[in-house]
Amino acid sequence: MRTAALLAAGVAVEACTLTQQGCYVDSISDRLYDTFLPELNGQTQDGCAIACDSLGFAFSGVEFGNQCFCGNSAPDASKKISDDKCKAMKCPGDKTEDCGGADAILINKQNCEGNAPNKQACMTEKSKGYGFCDPSKSIDERIDDLVSRVTVEEMVAAVVPDAALGSLCHCHTQGVPSLDIPDYTWLVETNTAVASDCIAPGKCATTFSGPMGMGASFNKTSWTLKGRVMSTEMRAFYNAHWHRSNIGADVLITGYGPNINIARDPRFGRSSELPGEDPFHSGTYATHMVTGMQEKDSAGHPRMLAYLKHFTAYSKEDNRRHDSDDISKRDFFETYLPQYEMAFTKGNATGAMCSYNAENGAPSCANGWLLNTVMRGMWNRPYSHITTDCGAVANMKGPPLNLSTNMDAAVAAFNNGTDLEMGSTFTTNTLLAAYQMGRVSNTTIKNSFIRAYRPQIMAGRFDPIPSTEWNKIKIADVVNSTYHQQVAQEAAQQSLVLLKNDKSFLPLKKGVNLAVVGPMGMTSQGLLSDYAGDMQCFS
Repeated sequence: MRTAALLAAGVAVEACTLTQQGCYVDSISDRLYDTFLPELNGQTQDGCAIACDSLGFAFSGVEFGNQCFCGNSAPDASKKISDDKCKAMKCPGDKTEDCGGADAILINKQNCEGNAPNKQACMTEKSKGYGFCDPSKSIDERIDDLVSRVTVEEMVAAVVPDAALGSLCHCHTQGVPSLDIPDYTWLVETNTAVASDCIAPGKCATTFSGPMGMGASFNKTSWTLKGRVMSTEMRAFYNAHWHRSNIGADVLITGYGPNINIARDPRFGRSSELPGEDPFHSGTYATHMVTGMQEKDSAGHPRMLAYLKHFTAYSKEDNRRHDSDDISKRDFFETYLPQYEMAFTKGNATGAMCSYNAENGAPSCANGWLLNTVMRGMWNRPYSHITTDCGAVANMKGPPLNLSTNMDAAVAAFNNGTDLEMGSTFTTNTLLAAYQMGRVSNTTIKNSFIRAYRPQIMAGRFDPIPSTEWNKIKIADVVNSTYHQQVAQEAAQQSLVLLKNDKSFLPLKKGVNLAVVGPMGMTSQGLLSDYAGDMQCFS
């Protein structure tokens, strides 16, 4: 028997207790366990055990390096073989660990009671003594203690993407290794489903009908339930150390959605992502969905952290990375800002993704009037966390700003209210140098660091495991459950809109030819909105 440990940023984090059952012959024609999980490039014995436990299984088996199987019964002793057969291949996620061989499965019985969610901080004896790990202190006291212990270099590393950790667009940032804080992955879409890989047959994230349809229901309860369902499943994936279909991109607790841009023209091409064309209606939808997403447990931990998209005036797709629209103050406050104000001030959204486009010559991700004067000032949201759309900082070397250097773009973004770059490495390679040259202040970097970490302390990432009720949520109990299917089905049924039966066209007369056209009539995929999740069916 051994206590398994997951390695995060070089920090050993207690996970499951594994009792090794031995090595067994296992072939495609005669499997010991029927439940096979998607192949994991970063697999370890521990990761397989946690995933199997989250599905309600007592046993886990690793084979062929990156294969994971789950079962509920002890293996057949007659199939036991030499342990050396299961030492043929190492685990991709930990090269010191054995992960079976060809037709040879290494089986463990796991006990994962109280295991740590993915990337949990404050898990080592050293870190437990820090003030920022003390839940009896106020949030302000904890974040002040954390800031007092990090250098400028560490703060920069925590707010810029690190390509060595994974996809730039999903945005993997370093943690603070000196304080045993693991790295983090930011981007998981949550507009219509939790963007994730299916973990087993029948265990794919619940997919809702498109927001345009849900908006048409005018049912605020349905919108709240959507947020509740999605955040519950997100926590389950997070607790199980699960991932997106893009291997290496973890599902953690920051979700991007709802998208509340305004539908202005059907040629936009992304109107299915949006609840409608009215700012008040869109704001009401977002307020209720975000409220459902960020429901708190008895200790005040939100179930997830909700980020809005795309702030703001992003209502056309052509030339989206370099376009600049002339927008009057009246248009801003009547059309392009009210829905976000409602979602921030009434729904308490954690942050937003700033959009590619520019308004009056200033890109959204370098628009100090939008991000600082309006959102953080007028709306009194000083801690709202702003991350860029993928590649938005790199776009600033083109129109309308036409900045000369990568550093110029990084400086323009951070000095005007952006906190985290996604999709490129302009800040990664230049932000620290810009600080050393006096082009970005210590206060600016510190504020971005605070806005990144403050919500995560609030969500329980820095608290003892038992103190956050959401840490008990398991995939087997909630993901695509009967109840979640019912919520999604009722939302779809209520999205239908009755049109005027002009000239008694209906019912159709016998012999009439009818053409069904458009994306919803051509393919089953067309019935889903954009960002309907990474996978809808297990394969």
